[in-house]
Amino acid sequence: MRTTALMLAACLVAAPMAAAERPGEDDMFGAPAAATASPTPEPASTTRGDDAAELAHSEASKDAFASGTTVDNPLQMGGLYFQQAIASPLEGYNAGSSALTAPLLFDAFMDARPTERLRGFVQARLTYDPAASPTGAYNLPTAAGLKAQAAGLTPTPQPNPQVALDQAWLKFDVGQKVFVTAGRQHVKWGVGHYWNPTDFLTLQKLDPQQLIDTRLGTDMLRLSLPLPGNAAVTAIGLVDGANGQLGGAAGAARVEMNFGSHAEVGLDAITQAGTLPKYGADVSFPVGPIDAYAEAALFTGNGYSVPALNGTVTAGQALTAVAGADTYGGPLLQAVAGGAYDFAWRDNRQATLGLEYFYNALGSQNGNAYPLMIFEGDYQPYYMGRNYVAGYLSAEGPDEGKHSSYNLSTICNLTDGSLQTRLDLQWALDTYLTFGAFGAAHYGTRGGEFNFAVDTPTIYYDGQPVAYHIGRTVADMGLSLRLGF
Repeated sequence: MRTTALMLAACLVAAPMAAAERPGEDDMFGAPAAATASPTPEPASTTRGDDAAELAHSEASKDAFASGTTVDNPLQMGGLYFQQAIASPLEGYNAGSSALTAPLLFDAFMDARPTERLRGFVQARLTYDPAASPTGAYNLPTAAGLKAQAAGLTPTPQPNPQVALDQAWLKFDVGQKVFVTAGRQHVKWGVGHYWNPTDFLTLQKLDPQQLIDTRLGTDMLRLSLPLPGNAAVTAIGLVDGANGQLGGAAGAARVEMNFGSHAEVGLDAITQAGTLPKYGADVSFPVGPIDAYAEAALFTGNGYSVPALNGTVTAGQALTAVAGADTYGGPLLQAVAGGAYDFAWRDNRQATLGLEYFYNALGSQNGNAYPLMIFEGDYQPYYMGRNYVAGYLSAEGPDEGKHSSYNLSTICNLTDGSLQTRLDLQWALDTYLTFGAFGAAHYGTRGGEFNFAVDTPTIYYDGQPVAYHIGRTVADMGLSLRLGF
């Protein structure tokens, strides 16, 4: 557990990638544009989780089961190749000792549509980093290796390369009234760009600065029912985490309502045996030229705790002597509010300016307990502090063919006073191939989440002597190539 958490912390110190919205199923797989690389990196935006209304509209008045209607090309195949090279100079090390990673992500899919009302989809993912060893551990002086060495621990071996199932689902309808999607799939709730507290259906939190959402799909049965008045209700049964028992399955539901062209509202809930229910709500609406949005998650129950230090760690001391927790009564709230403004920065060139605030009642009130959170397995990047703010400016480039785009973003942990500013460039070399480059700077409070560093005396944890001597990451620099086919 603690070594896994150490690797998570190392991922934070290493360079995160630029953010962009995960394409919807039809955008990514069901149309010829699937192979076209997205030119504009923006903070991860909402993908409304339910497509029942769209399916109902597109399939109205069709009865493919009765007529035997088939499509001309029932099977499509394709994928995504995404290669990066990232260097992260560390404080106190020379340039040749900079942390280096070269993560490769390769997705391959098969999309079968034998009739217009039946669809099957499978996508597998290969990940590989030639800068890591065959066991997935990084040789020094990479960021992950430095952290492992500093802690006196060995990273948990991971296959390298590694193959995983990302999606495998079957979609059909029942009488053109209920739309069913069964299997491993992506369903994202909420409207936040950087933070999504109501994204209950995916256990892993989104890294808002990734160019591609690398989280794997969730196994579920999804039933979608369009309602009169431009609304829809979705019921979901989740198998993930059931531990092979029917009683361990979780249930979730969501209602979405559109109020003309002025507002969209979503209400959702999730519950599982042995856990307390969670409730969520989100809304998006125009305020003059600004597209405003907000979402909130309510965690019911009582007795929530966050790791905290009850004193100063001294040499030779056991960490448990100062380890403690801040306890809060419930229910607790996580909430996001933000807006985006689109404008023309010159003739025939568009830009977007966005700002977002996140309140996290489950976050730490200060940053001094981050090393303890690493040991305890509670280190969750972008959800460590109590208050955050982020902003971005994205724009189409000035080149004649509109092949380039730029994104300047800053994210700040207001609780500990640390910041990260990043500039991304994307250049579409042709219809299928996109080149990317970025640079990022870490600053603000030393030891904070986005300017992480720690220097401790030798202490004891589980009877092991442990000493942290981790310099901060001065900057991140990366190049990438993305091929969609």
